[in-house]
Amino acid sequence: MPPVPATPATPAAPSAVSAPAGVDPLRGASDPAPESPTSLFGTLLRTLLALALVLALAYLTLNWGLRRLLGIRPISQTVVQVHGRVALDAKKTVYLIEAGDEYLLLGAGEREVSLLARLDPERTRAALARKAERPSPAVAAGKPFWERLRVKPPPKAPGGTDGGPPQST
Repeated sequence: MPPVPATPATPAAPSAVSAPAGVDPLRGASDPAPESPTSLFGTLLRTLLALALVLALAYLTLNWGLRRLLGIRPISQTVVQVHGRVALDAKKTVYLIEAGDEYLLLGAGEREVSLLARLDPERTRAALARKAERPSPAVAAGKPFWERLRVKPPPKAPGGTDGGPPQST
């Protein structure tokens, strides 16, 4: 067999077959395609939907979840209403209950509820009216969250809780 003559290396001539769009023939990698206006619109739409979802979750958490967490319930118009609750310790609580036209002071323990006293209706209504006039978190409980943020607590007296000088023990 006769020897095959070697062909000299020549630069590649442009051929009729071209590289696919976006492929650099020298690097062999594709360049990122420029984003189209529909793609930018889609990105903007997804961002706005995500923002709306985050705002809805924040609203639900602060208005529904926070009420459940703090035990804030809407004021109901029933025959029996709880006007006040004071925890004495982890298992004992005192309640001020209005049942019909009577005001009752109830003590609740781990397994029992007992009547502590029947209160005078006029004096109790007057005391509850005075308490309702003062701004407090209990009064703001029925308001939306952003309005409850504006309720300022009463200023504390310097030196103690009752305004007197601090007592050392």
